[in-house]
Amino acid sequence: MLDNLQSLAPTAMTYLTTYLLHSTLLLVAVWCVVRSLRIQSHALAKQLWKLAVVVGLFTTPLQLSLGLSSPFIAFP
Repeated sequence: MLDNLQSLAPTAMTYLTTYLLHSTLLLVAVWCVVRSLRIQSHALAKQLWKLAVVVGLFTTPLQLSLGLSSPFIAFP
């Protein structure tokens, strides 16, 4: 059981760090759009924020499955 946990830890850390990067970039993009376009609709802004958080859940496995980049955390 410990071996399974040790083999799962690098995968989980890679997924987590990639998701954090994607979600951060998406949230910054939404913030820039909301600020620059001066969106007055609270409902639209709320949907954009939700979309930014959820899209990261789809882009992370897509990037990792396509092998577009190697993880920047190396485990021995």
